[in-house]
Amino acid sequence: MDLLANDDLPVKTGEVHNHHQDSTVWNGFPFRNDDIIISTYAKSGTTWMQQIVGQLTQRGRPTVNVANLSPWVELRMVPREVMLQMLESQRNRRFMKTHLPVDALTWSSDVKYIFLARDARDMIWSLHHHLSEATPTFWSMINDTPGRKDLAHEMRRIADFLDIRDLSEDEWKASVEHSSFNWMKEHAELACPEVVAQKINGGAKSFINKGTNGRWADVISDEDNLRYLNKAKKELGEECANWLEKARMP
Repeated sequence: MDLLANDDLPVKTGEVHNHHQDSTVWNGFPFRNDDIIISTYAKSGTTWMQQIVGQLTQRGRPTVNVANLSPWVELRMVPREVMLQMLESQRNRRFMKTHLPVDALTWSSDVKYIFLARDARDMIWSLHHHLSEATPTFWSMINDTPGRKDLAHEMRRIADFLDIRDLSEDEWKASVEHSSFNWMKEHAELACPEVVAQKINGGAKSFINKGTNGRWADVISDEDNLRYLNKAKKELGEECANWLEKARMP
């Protein structure tokens, strides 16, 4: 996880338009000065971060429905006018997710950005599970459409970054409890969008799957693992590759 300061903002240089995404929905987007953007690649902890931010901004309320409050803005399955109207109607502090690459996202100096990444070996294992549970309806809909080790510590970092410092002790404890993986799994319908839950085997509880890393270790060979590590260092640089693997800079 990284927390992006406003003076480090990238510049948009292109668009993404595919079966899932249309980045042009962000062009001219009416940002508010307290908006939060959660930026990730798929299956990299997105929903968990949405749950954490939802709990922090909603003061630990157990019924926060992040699936409805925190949409995937550029998702093509939702008509653009519907998405924008839904976001405009929100009176709470908005927190939205995006899976766009850095150079395809519209940036604003008024917004807080939370960037998440995950070791690619763990990400691909989670993605494999996600896609293996997809039903024929899911594929039709796609193709036919035009910090767990110390959760409280990581949540405190996020809260400080978002300038959320006025939660009572009870509200803080509730926020941490409601952001635990076990609680999210038990209340998966609050985190998983209904349109997704209806189209994967096992529904919402399958979407909130394991929340663990390292499951690839007993599957891929030492040779393949070394190829991955070398590729990560070559493409990302040693510092970034280390951050991706260990979640901290050296």
